[in-house]
Amino acid sequence: MNNSAEYLVARLRRVLHEDARTAELGIEVAVEGLVVSLAGRVTSDEGRDHIEEVVRETLPGFAVHNDIQVSPPTPPHIVEALGE
Repeated sequence: MNNSAEYLVARLRRVLHEDARTAELGIEVAVEGLVVSLAGRVTSDEGRDHIEEVVRETLPGFAVHNDIQVSPPTPPHIVEALGE
C-alpha cells in the first residue's frame, strides 16, 4: 500500500468513527487504486448501508466493494440471577 492509500484508509477510518450515522471502529478498510473495499460485521442492514454511504460521500468517484456482513444481536443464552 502506498502512502496515499494509507492516508485514505486512515481518513476513512476517522470519518467512519466520527460520523453520527456510523460511529464504527471495527470495519476493515482497504484502498487499491480507485477501489475501496469494506469488510467486517454490523448489527443491521441500515448500519451497513450508512457505512457505504459515508465512504461514497468521503471519496466520490471511488468504487466501493462492500463485504460487510450483517449479524443481528442475539440475546444471551444464560440468564444470570442477580441479588439472590
